[in-house]
Amino acid sequence: MFFYFLFILILLLDAFSFERIKMIEYLLVLQAPIFLFVIDYFQKKSIKIPKVFFMLQTIFLSLFVISNVVSDNFSNLNYQIGLYTALILISIYCYNHKDELRQKIRKYIIWLSVLFTIINIFRKQIITLFPFIGINNSHIISYTSLTHNHLGDFLVLSLIIFISELLISKQTKNKLLIFFFIFFTFIFSYSRSAYLSLITTLISITYPVIKKINNYKKIIIGVCLLISIFFLFFSPLFTKIFFNNVAKKTPLGNREIYYKQAIEGFIKKPYFGWGFENYYKLKAGTVYSHNIFLDMLSENGIFVFLAFLSLIMYGLFYGEKNLYYFLLIALLVNFQTDFTYKIIPFQWLFFIFFGLIIK
Repeated sequence: MFFYFLFILILLLDAFSFERIKMIEYLLVLQAPIFLFVIDYFQKKSIKIPKVFFMLQTIFLSLFVISNVVSDNFSNLNYQIGLYTALILISIYCYNHKDELRQKIRKYIIWLSVLFTIINIFRKQIITLFPFIGINNSHIISYTSLTHNHLGDFLVLSLIIFISELLISKQTKNKLLIFFFIFFTFIFSYSRSAYLSLITTLISITYPVIKKINNYKKIIIGVCLLISIFFLFFSPLFTKIFFNNVAKKTPLGNREIYYKQAIEGFIKKPYFGWGFENYYKLKAGTVYSHNIFLDMLSENGIFVFLAFLSLIMYGLFYGEKNLYYFLLIALLVNFQTDFTYKIIPFQWLFFIFFGLIIK
């Protein structure tokens, strides 16, 4: 199916990345809905529009355009409008093909995770043999340094798929070797956002089971989780050894500064914001707030923020609680502490998952 070819290609292009491929990646996403819906037309397949979902997406996109026009920001505006439009259409395509796509996409995510993990392990050798391959410019495999990459942010999706299937199928036990291979790389990606994403999503997955147990056991589980989070992010000994000495980063990574600047920027321009990609004007020492909602507030104002929040809440409250619901949660949690929401492959996955949960 042509969709699977595009699905894999867009993710692979980011893994083997250099400047021209970045634009090809964008153009592929832009043209994908056209090709896919034309194929459906010639195959005489009917197209259903989820009314509320499409209405919320349209309101969000319309307000996004208005906020950027009012804020006098036209830099990259056409680029982002085209991207959002294409991604919205992709989510509708996935909604129309969800029965088939739900069965296969999870398999492609696992095998791409294995491939990306192998590439990450042998990165230096690959670059030596094929210097034209820009692995060091890749967002998924390597971002600027060995200890700061988004591979963990992608691998968390495979881990959630494995754990979800393990809860409902004994056959997954045969794949435990692959699971631990991916998990080991996940741990040493040093991605704090990925760790938080995995913990939060696992809580969401196991919540129906936890809800049925007695209060005493709930307290024990809650205490264990709090200790785990403290150990990962705030324990002086662990953070010194794992983050400061090994990964050369602090547990919070100045997020508190970025968030504060975003909120102050929103207070100064609450209605239409500073304009898309204009967070840097707040002089916070970075170009993104590392939080998708705070980016919306500071760059596009309260109206775009509320429209986007309504879209998210609709999916969370009315979406079908299947595997892709939890994968969507994993990305959404990740988007609260990292700028992965600005990276095309992660945007691509986010809207695909959205289309696969809408009833």
